[in-house]
Amino acid sequence: MRGLNTFNSEQNLTLDLLETKKTLDVNETAKKLSVSTATIRNWVKLGRIKKINTSGKKLLFEEHEVEKLLSDIITGKSDKLTKRRNKKAIKGLNLYADYIEDDGKNILIGSELVKKDSALYTSIHNTLHTDTYPNQDQYPDPYPEKNIRILIATLALKLYLQSAKLPYISLQVFIAQNKNDCISKLLRELLHNIDISQLGTYQNVPTPTFIPYQDFLGFIYISVSSISYRKSTGSYFTPINIVNKLLDSVKASTQFNNGNIIDLCCGTGNFLLASLKRGASIERLYGNDIDEISVSIAKLNLCINGINNINTLNEHIRKVDSLLNRDTRKYDLVIGNPPWGYVYSETEINKLLNSYKTASKKGSESYDLFMELSLNIINQNGLIAYVLPEAILNVKAHQKIRCFIKNTSSIKFVSYIGNPFTGVACPCILIVLKKDGEGSTIGCNIETNNLRFTINKNRDLSEEYWNFDLSDEDVDCLEKLTNVKNGFTLKNQADFALGIVTGANKKYISNTKNPQNEMILKGSNLHKYYFDNSNSYIHFVPNTFQQVAPIEMYRAKEKLIYRFICEAPVFSYDANQTLSLNSANILIPHVTGISMKYILAILNSRTITYWCRKKYNSVKLLRSHIEEIPFPTPSSEEQNTIVKLVDNLLSLENHCTLDKTTLYNEIEEHVMRLYNLNNSEKEIINSFSSQFDSFLK
Repeated sequence: MRGLNTFNSEQNLTLDLLETKKTLDVNETAKKLSVSTATIRNWVKLGRIKKINTSGKKLLFEEHEVEKLLSDIITGKSDKLTKRRNKKAIKGLNLYADYIEDDGKNILIGSELVKKDSALYTSIHNTLHTDTYPNQDQYPDPYPEKNIRILIATLALKLYLQSAKLPYISLQVFIAQNKNDCISKLLRELLHNIDISQLGTYQNVPTPTFIPYQDFLGFIYISVSSISYRKSTGSYFTPINIVNKLLDSVKASTQFNNGNIIDLCCGTGNFLLASLKRGASIERLYGNDIDEISVSIAKLNLCINGINNINTLNEHIRKVDSLLNRDTRKYDLVIGNPPWGYVYSETEINKLLNSYKTASKKGSESYDLFMELSLNIINQNGLIAYVLPEAILNVKAHQKIRCFIKNTSSIKFVSYIGNPFTGVACPCILIVLKKDGEGSTIGCNIETNNLRFTINKNRDLSEEYWNFDLSDEDVDCLEKLTNVKNGFTLKNQADFALGIVTGANKKYISNTKNPQNEMILKGSNLHKYYFDNSNSYIHFVPNTFQQVAPIEMYRAKEKLIYRFICEAPVFSYDANQTLSLNSANILIPHVTGISMKYILAILNSRTITYWCRKKYNSVKLLRSHIEEIPFPTPSSEEQNTIVKLVDNLLSLENHCTLDKTTLYNEIEEHVMRLYNLNNSEKEIINSFSSQFDSFLK
């Protein structure tokens, strides 16, 4: 018993020591580093982060080690996140030149404030840090919060004096006068009790030109603020051309001209300023935001543009969390760009679960919640005009909000605007909804890169997927393909596998062939029907890699390899047991009586390129997409003809493209005949899909 007690005491001592050192579990570590738990586990496996050795299976990490890693990432000593799409921990300044109109001078001032080689930036550094940091390379960020407040206040006063046609006076002198007017109160609110002796820090910053309704102050604020702060809060500030386009889509409405308007996450007020410019009165304009400085800037912007009633500004523009502190007031129009990707704490998640149908224990997407809130706070027949990621239309995680929209609203306008945000690869849309309970798309105006049209037939708003980049003719054509007579799909009739995930390509992939390694394919090596030999080689030892499919999938007698990311379906035929990385995934169909080469021909056809692009509008080809593709069931004669043409095309692997194109066109004729397409439908498909023929080369 003594031995057991001793063991327990020693174990408790170990646990006490761990507790004293402050440990983090895998979930806490992932959240702190802004990565997934899977990434943390992979880093442990690859030795990139040290775990604490305990007797249990639970992964624990010392907090100070995690914080050191985070510091290394932020300062650039570690590149663990700089090469990843998730860059919430990256620090730095960035000029958001597209945030305001390109007027020349004002954008140049912003450039001088953030570019390290500019005279102004160097001057600010020297003024702030020479006494503490003799070496310029050691200077910290010149714009901590206090400095940002002083800089914005300095510029705000210069703009106000111009707009009011008053002579110049320094910020120090102006604040010392202790006036009780609107601008003075707002400046003091922003400066937040900063000692008056420090207010001259930025007095030599050039004077910007006052341009009515321009959010110059917001432009400076987002440009000198840390990128990491903006991304961690999901704040992506909207370029002025996008603001204008969205508001122009609703400015003729009764809701805009006569109703109450709110931006639930107004930032520095660019949507509010643009609304004022279009005739909305301050009495009908409201804005909320969680960022104190942004709210102060929004009020300053309105004051500079002639709104001088401090009580109205304080009542209408508020620092408040719109999601957690729901307003009892009803509105007629909700505008803006709600935050994306905000990471909620466990306490916040529990509160949200009690208030929102779209909330999830696994983590809720902030813009889904804002959409639900907006639909709850607008009056019947009210409008919502939002900038949103295109993912809201087609990603499974957003099914709940699609269902909520369908049950409450009609869709009035959708514009596909590509990637409008500086440094953010995220296709976006503008969308206008009307809360009328009809779930209709009739009369919805659609804009794409090169098309504008109105939907005249009601669309099926399935929770699974929405795609409005379709004319009514496209919808009819897709429906015909989907409902092909005697058709089949690959669902439950095929095996799928990911390509190899090494976890460290630099370590495992070589560009030199040796007796121990073999060729491995990347997605870029794949073409329709065949693949190029790769210059990448791997020594295939499965248990050393992060993720490997069953070996028999790679070594199958015959298989199809396809690009995971591509503008069009690209499937290559492989009968040589070739390995592939995870940009080149594997499909092995097993449909009774159907040749793999027939499946290959359908998947590579212009007809299915059209079907996939129009239905999913995605550069990722998911397993679920492939499983839904409709295949016509051929007669033996038809199948034999197509398979023979495929064999002929495969034999031309290294021959001229002209011969391949001739065979490809001949295969397409047979495929279109199987789908029973008329000449008009063939023309629609060929005119769209021919742009992707380059993948045949």
